Amino acid sequence: MMAGAAPDMDGPDFDGIAPQGVLAGPGTITVIAGLTFAISDERGDIGPGPFGLITDDTRHLSRLQVRLDSEPLRHLGSGLISPAVARFRCYATLSNRLPDAPVECERLRELSPAGMVETLTLRCWTPDPVQVRLSIQLDSDFADIFQLRRLAGDPSAQSSGIPVHHSPGQLRFEAAGTPRATSVQLDPPPDVVERSEAHWTVPLSRDQPWILRIEVSALRGAGSAERLAVQPRTETTGRPDVVVHSLPERLARGCLRSLTDLDALSIPDMAHLLWCGVPSQQEADQVAAHLGSPAMASGWGLRTLSAEMAGYNPISYHVGSVWPHDTVIACEGLRRYGLDDVAMRLVGDLLDALAIFDDRLPELFGGHHREPSDFPVPYPTACWPQAWAAGVPLAIVALCLGLQPDVPAGTVSLNPVLPRGVAPHRGPRNPVPRRPAIPRA
Repeated sequence: MMAGAAPDMDGPDFDGIAPQGVLAGPGTITVIAGLTFAISDERGDIGPGPFGLITDDTRHLSRLQVRLDSEPLRHLGSGLISPAVARFRCYATLSNRLPDAPVECERLRELSPAGMVETLTLRCWTPDPVQVRLSIQLDSDFADIFQLRRLAGDPSAQSSGIPVHHSPGQLRFEAAGTPRATSVQLDPPPDVVERSEAHWTVPLSRDQPWILRIEVSALRGAGSAERLAVQPRTETTGRPDVVVHSLPERLARGCLRSLTDLDALSIPDMAHLLWCGVPSQQEADQVAAHLGSPAMASGWGLRTLSAEMAGYNPISYHVGSVWPHDTVIACEGLRRYGLDDVAMRLVGDLLDALAIFDDRLPELFGGHHREPSDFPVPYPTACWPQAWAAGVPLAIVALCLGLQPDVPAGTVSLNPVLPRGVAPHRGPRNPVPRRPAIPRA
């Protein structure tokens, strides 16, 4: 999946945020708004597989496929404008207009916690007017998110939604036996609707684009109690500008991308016990030896299950894959007990993975043993970005510094230790802001 942040076009360095990528070939695009996200292919189509508009842990739109004259669109390029906005550019050939591409299609997808709005624009580049038939296939299966995350998948699964037509410009899908529904508003209304497929006959001319607005809302409840499945948040929180420096720069880039992801997102047991301070020092030493062994440490992070266990599977969701946030929690626990060698080796492994994943760690990846000139194996249905993973580079900075702020005393104590590949960096002396006085009655 690909995601990114909107650059500031007025500044040459984009405010320190890496510009979003442009997808010129096959791939997936993910847009995110809080707990709602939409995953599609490079053309913007949502079809069989782990794609869809997911909100409230439910897939409210399992199909959104565009056809012109019964043919799928052909991809030109696509990319993210911001975490919640993506643009897709495609073209269509007409049987009597080859080899040129006479019709261009632009899709602007804007996500919100309540659903999404897509603006589809058709443009004609021929000197003479043409007429095309636009078809859009829609469906909603209301699948649970964990059904979508299974590697086996079931692209042939039948829809469990019941299409209901309430008006010429609206299609509505209702989940059998549950108070969930999906509303799709189409403006202008289609000429014909055949079950869950809408058709328009579109006249196009060179100087007059044709625009279709598609609004998808995820709903919950029945009758007068029906509401949006996820209520938009109205409160806002301010965060001062953050500047991060590191040598090499990938940790700083990862932190900045994590802050961007966390703004867009709502937000191994033994190792967790270290973080909580439960074991004795002797027990912690034993845990550290186990965590640092080849059975647990893959070379990219900690496995969720030892490779020596009978149930180990490096491409499973929970029994052998690497979850970056679990690894950094373990490292924080190891530092708590002074076990810095193992902690920094694991941090170095995470930073190597961070560099390969374009400065943005996914939710999880394969637990395969690292070989020379190797790469971490992506998990096909991992969320990317994901809130837990987005916090990992920030946690790495804090644990490497050994950062212990004491706001009442106006001090910050440091006990720094660095992983391999990260050079010392001397920054300016900054005073610690004191806690403001709280008036008492």
